[in-house]
Amino acid sequence: MYVAAKTLASMVGKARIMEGCVYPELERIREISTRIAEEVAVNGIRKGRTDMGEKEVKDVIKRIQYEPRK
Repeated sequence: MYVAAKTLASMVGKARIMEGCVYPELERIREISTRIAEEVAVNGIRKGRTDMGEKEVKDVIKRIQYEPRK
């Protein structure tokens, strides 16, 4: 949870903070969700919870990410 919260907070731009916002723009939800998933997975790698490498984990995340119909 800490890694997810820290990643989310890091994605709030200074302009948004100056406006009093604590979350990034909703239009960036896919980018933000992907980044959070990647950071949480990388944390798991660093803690020895998987034998997968960072690139492999990031590829899996992109492959299984929901893609809405347009």
